[in-house]
Amino acid sequence: MRHVYHVSFIFTIFIVCINWSEQSTSVEGRKKQAINFKGIITTQNNEKISVENISIARLYKQIPVYDAPDKKTKKGKLEKNPKEGIVTRIDLSEIDKIIVPEPETIWSFQPEKRMRKLEYVEIIVISSNTEKTKHRYLIEVDRKIICDEINSAGPIEKDIPLPAIKNIQITGFTSRESETQQGKQCPTTPSCPVDKR
Repeated sequence: MRHVYHVSFIFTIFIVCINWSEQSTSVEGRKKQAINFKGIITTQNNEKISVENISIARLYKQIPVYDAPDKKTKKGKLEKNPKEGIVTRIDLSEIDKIIVPEPETIWSFQPEKRMRKLEYVEIIVISSNTEKTKHRYLIEVDRKIICDEINSAGPIEKDIPLPAIKNIQITGFTSRESETQQGKQCPTTPSCPVDKR
């Protein structure tokens, strides 16, 4: 009987510790990525939002995108799964701008009748090279731009669906380590070091 009491006491302590650790991590918010990408998002309502900590579905490099269909293809209908074609991996550090040209057009592919449809939206990626090279791609419609709106009272976390934006301009990036060494907060300090391209 005494053994059961000890086991139940240890189990109770374990549960309390787990709940306490979950509460403390949720108060601090999301863990920030190693590179802080900054930019300006223009929404479909023409609202401009200054943002930082930009990622696409928590990725800032090696983001998978797929070849866009030929312009002659009937809008919205994909004959084959884009994931079975060429997969390109893009890095935010090499991008000047991402444009969502037709947010209302959702491209879908259904492998079999009872299977869930795979849905994509078209994006145009403009590289940060001097030629401003443009490429058309498809990306999963449920991948969101995750970022913090820059606000004098403190950053406001945002999850923005790709079809809700017209474009996102990447204006610069710094490593979080260099920001810490400078002892500055980039959102409110104009002199914060930013790698401009």
